[in-house]
Parts: sequence; C-alpha cells; structure tokens
Amino acid sequence: MIKFYDKLLLIVSLALLLASSGYYMTKGKPNIAQDLVDREPSGEEIATVEVKPYAPKALVWQEPVAQDAEGLWEYDIFTPPKIWWDPDTQELVAQSPYTGPVTPKYFGVYLVGIQRELYRIQFDAYFGGMGDPNTALIQFYDRERDETCRGRVGAVFEENDFKILACTNKREKLPGGIRATITRITILDTRTNREIELNSEGKHYIEGDFSIEFATTAKPYGAEQTFVLKQVGDRFQIDGDTFILKNFDFDNQSATLEKLSPHEGESDVRTLEVFELASSDDDFVREPKPANRREEDESSFGAFEF
Repeated sequence: MIKFYDKLLLIVSLALLLASSGYYMTKGKPNIAQDLVDREPSGEEIATVEVKPYAPKALVWQEPVAQDAEGLWEYDIFTPPKIWWDPDTQELVAQSPYTGPVTPKYFGVYLVGIQRELYRIQFDAYFGGMGDPNTALIQFYDRERDETCRGRVGAVFEENDFKILACTNKREKLPGGIRATITRITILDTRTNREIELNSEGKHYIEGDFSIEFATTAKPYGAEQTFVLKQVGDRFQIDGDTFILKNFDFDNQSATLEKLSPHEGESDVRTLEVFELASSDDDFVREPKPANRREEDESSFGAFEF
C-alpha cells in the first residue's frame, strides 16, 4: 500500500515538472532589459556638464647652464664636459661639449660685503630716571675713541663732540602689535651742528652712507687686494683694468660691477652676491670681521632702571 502512494506521488511530481517546463518553453523567459527600455523616463532632467577638451602642453627643455663663469663646466643630459688633469698646473681642466678649447676669462673680483656706516656715537644704556627721564644717567659709546661716557640731559662732552639735549622713556607700539618701553635720546653733534636721535631699538646708522667691499682673486691679479667703493660710479683700477660700481642692493647683499679691460675689448658686467666668487678656481669663502669689540654684539645696548 505504501509503495502505491510513493508511485502516485512520483507520477504527480513528474506531471507538474513537465507542465511547468512546457509553460516556460512556450511563453519564453521575461526580457527585463527590454522592459526597462520601453518605460518612459521620469524625474528632473540631468544638467549637461561641459567638459573642456584636453590640450596637452608641449614640453620645453631648458638649455643647459654652465656651472662656472667661464662656461667650461657645462653639463647636458648624456653630454658632460671633457675633463682631464693638467700635470703642469696641477689642476682639473674642463672643456664644454659644445665648444672647442676656450681660454679662461676671469672676472677677477668678488663681493665681500655691503656695510652701513655706523654713527660715531651710539646709545648704550641709562640708569634711573623712573619719574623724570631727564634726570637719568645716560651711557654712550664713542666708536672713534673706543670708550664709554655718561651724563644727564644738558651734559656737554667736549672730547667727544656732542651734547645731550633731551631724553624720553615711553611705551610704544612696535610692528607686530608688541608694546615695549623705548628710550629716545636727542643729542647735538657739535661737529656738524646737527641734532641726532638715538634710541634703544637698535644701532644708529649714517643715512645713505654705505661701504661696498670687494676683493680681487688670485687669477688674474695675483695676491689678493681689497677695495671699498662708496657710491654708484666709483671706480677701482688694477693692472690696467677698471671696475665701475653700477648698482648695489643692501637688503639682498648684491652689487653690479662693470669691468673695462684693454685686453678683453668688450666690457663685462656682472651682478655679484656676497661671498660669491666670479671665477671657479677661487672656491674659498671669506667672512667679514667686526671693526672692534663693540660691533660684535648687536644687543650690546640696553636700558636699566633702579
């Protein structure tokens, strides 16, 4: 009996399977993609986005620049200069890959530094004067005599050629919003009969007075010589060559020189920076030295109250 029902269930199952297969084969599988295509779009329209056409930039290769003033040590991609050892001069010699043998052309001068001229009297410190700055004891430093001197308002320093006229001590707003107490002293320079204001913010320099110091190099002038030019147009001569100061920039520590040489024909104008040598064979560095002990420390002045 049980076997009979099993056979019956098997027959029913096979009949349902055949029926469903026949329906699927006759009706076909649903086309979902076509159904979506047939639908009408709905919702807000999508804004058109404009895309600029891509224009590739052309690569520009910069011309190689020589590593020295004479144009001999010139490096290019896969094209280095020719370098060899000269046993006679005991030096490395180079030849540009783009030129034949070149006779070195030495400018012969480099810039040591540009200094502003300090005024001969500098404010050093003051003592007292809490209620009245005119009663304070003020200390000065005489750069010419390398000595200090003290006095109050009205004091005359005959050996130092100045007189104290006034003294103020006020809180002031400095650049950056910082407030600080600034001491200002007015003196009379009896040499020039001019009033000069000194203060605790820094050293006092002579307005428009600069010293541009240069030095010659071993090639082609032999032993080093230093010379100082004061203003545009000043000249220095050595071995028939003339150097003319064309311009200078104190803030950037640079100066432009024109070299006139009867041996070279055309003039040579170069802008030099501090400690930058004009020829590759002089690769040492000089550092300027302070004129005296008081110029070594920029913060040697100050104000003291008791």
